[in-house]
Amino acid sequence: MYFRDLKAYTYEQRSELETVLNVGWLDKDHIFVTGEVEDTIIDKIEMMIVTYKTTNQMRGNHVCNLCTPIDPYEDTFYWPPTGKRVLLGSSELWILGKSNKVYAAPDMIFHYITEHNYLPPSEFLNAVANFDLGGNWNADEHMKSLVAAKRK
Repeated sequence: MYFRDLKAYTYEQRSELETVLNVGWLDKDHIFVTGEVEDTIIDKIEMMIVTYKTTNQMRGNHVCNLCTPIDPYEDTFYWPPTGKRVLLGSSELWILGKSNKVYAAPDMIFHYITEHNYLPPSEFLNAVANFDLGGNWNADEHMKSLVAAKRK
């Protein structure tokens, strides 16, 4: 599923959520920026996924269509400290940034960065760097409140 970086979020929505911006919704039919992402950012994204700081959990999973051959089990990774297997492609990271902007990325962003050298926009990387893993940010609650406000 492709959405352009830093455009308003519309996935599974009837209308745009203007304060939520897409990041990392890649597809083989669209070019994307590549480059290096700092290990500390990659580690933090991995920690968010492993500690379930995700939202919009789906019942199925999206398979990376940038990989050849397409194998859904290639999109898993093991988190060394726990040895816990995590299947990517079924939820999103919502990361609070400056000015109450929220960046919505598929959990596949971890795979895209580590396997395909995807370089997310700098404002997203800054938001990840400043994200407090021990804080009280609740992406599920934030998403529900935005969707409820849109329906009024």
